[in-house]
Amino acid sequence: MVRRLILPTKRELISGAVAVAIYDSLGRPANAWPRKGGGYTGPPPPPPPPPPGCAAGGTWDATATTFFNRIPSQACLTTAQQTAYNQFIVDGKNDGWFQKLDCCVVLAGPNSVVSLMDLTNQHDFTAVGTVAFTAFAGWQGPGSANGYLNTGLNPATNLTNFTQNAASIGVFVSQAPTIGTYLAGGTTTIVAGDNNGNIGAAINDNGFDSLGGHCPPLEHVIISRPENVNANRYVSGMNASLHTATSVAPTNEVWKVCGAGNTFSNARIALFHCGQNMNALDMINIRARFIKLMNALGATFQNNIFQANPGQNANVGRIMYPDANVYTTQNAGQTWSYKRDGPHHRFELRQGDFDPSVDPSGSGRYRTELLSQTNWPQFEEYWWAYSFWLEPGGGAVQGNTICGQFHNVTSTGSPPYAVTQSWGNVDAMDFFIQPSQGVVPSNVNINRGALYNFVHQLYFDPNGTTGYQNCWMNGTLIMSKSNIKFGYADVGNGQYMKFGTYRAWSTDLPDTVINHYWNMEVRTGVNALQQRIATPLPCWGGPIGY
Repeated sequence: MVRRLILPTKRELISGAVAVAIYDSLGRPANAWPRKGGGYTGPPPPPPPPPPGCAAGGTWDATATTFFNRIPSQACLTTAQQTAYNQFIVDGKNDGWFQKLDCCVVLAGPNSVVSLMDLTNQHDFTAVGTVAFTAFAGWQGPGSANGYLNTGLNPATNLTNFTQNAASIGVFVSQAPTIGTYLAGGTTTIVAGDNNGNIGAAINDNGFDSLGGHCPPLEHVIISRPENVNANRYVSGMNASLHTATSVAPTNEVWKVCGAGNTFSNARIALFHCGQNMNALDMINIRARFIKLMNALGATFQNNIFQANPGQNANVGRIMYPDANVYTTQNAGQTWSYKRDGPHHRFELRQGDFDPSVDPSGSGRYRTELLSQTNWPQFEEYWWAYSFWLEPGGGAVQGNTICGQFHNVTSTGSPPYAVTQSWGNVDAMDFFIQPSQGVVPSNVNINRGALYNFVHQLYFDPNGTTGYQNCWMNGTLIMSKSNIKFGYADVGNGQYMKFGTYRAWSTDLPDTVINHYWNMEVRTGVNALQQRIATPLPCWGGPIGY
């Protein structure tokens, strides 16, 4: 046995009230005797060294390292799981949304311990009563006060970033409730929803409301308040609608998950986060980063995110604010016709795919589109922004496909404004600018398999004195017309918007056409979406991946 002699300090020798002790190599007393006064057997043994943290196995971000070291040894993550969590945190910091959070709990973690731990290392949750955990899916309450998650979050006392007029709260739902609708929150901050497209909201206010028309299935829901009157509902990566209610000071209460206040649901929740208000960029990125994390962990629930075609003339919900009405499908009702993953839309048109409600058999018109139920009036400035990706494949054929349009409501004929993909030896973008300009080639070619960001500035004037049109592609102005007669005399009716794929078909046009769109936005007002010219919203999912 190796023995270590612990000698007294000079000060202790002068006082005379010391004991000299010998410890073995393991830090246990091997010998001790009283130096003065008797009955003293030496100081207690030093505490054992702390166990190695769960962060062993890699070089991690500082926040991730702290998180891993807090995990009890019996619940440590694998190196692959640590890598996935670390990347989620690093991506969030690089995006800028992670720093805005007071709390971020991945409830769909690999085990019940880690799944209740806050990634910001401030607020861990506890399970109360009968609340069920499923690895990589989340926590599900019974729909009553008999089971929920206690967050420990009190917006009046222990949140820093979440304030009265700069606040957000969000959940990712992996299974919609069949009992109740309250998903998380308290009495003045509430996230609620069902699988019929109804999203309820309150955030630091007493004006809880439920607004229908959002697209089921229920998924990522964020309520964000940037000021004292209006808040935004973000649903599945889209700014879907306003919640209008004057703010009040945060209530002194502890929030729940699988319920809010004294109202509960049996929803299964996979992610909870709260903090400062979030913008469109934040809400797109946090959803995408979470899906990327779950993919890396091997989860399965996110495979249901890509919503299948709901059928012909079916309601697909709200696409964007301020277009407050829903969109409906116009397609052949085939499984391939239309799919959606949050702000990502995929349209596939095959020969013979017509919608009998608008294109009788033999008409030669074929389509898979989304139709806005909103009519946009004339004599206003419109901004229309989106990202576009034409799937590779198909031969070089003659013809064109309308990719998006503002169509007149009552007048017949060609739409006043349309963007077309012209097919020949190359693919080119052309425009309908009616009635004064006709088909206007842009002389700009596009490549299949490449992503393009488009921004349109439009002012419809059927009188022919003040109409104008500008279009930017990847930040470059490719078409500009001014002082033109633009639109038809549908005063009081205006135009409605459609996007997808529409074309005439004949035997020399056999190709299947697959177009992808991301982040479709329409705004009214001078320079309403001018910022999208230089800074388009990010694209996730589909051919881009997560």
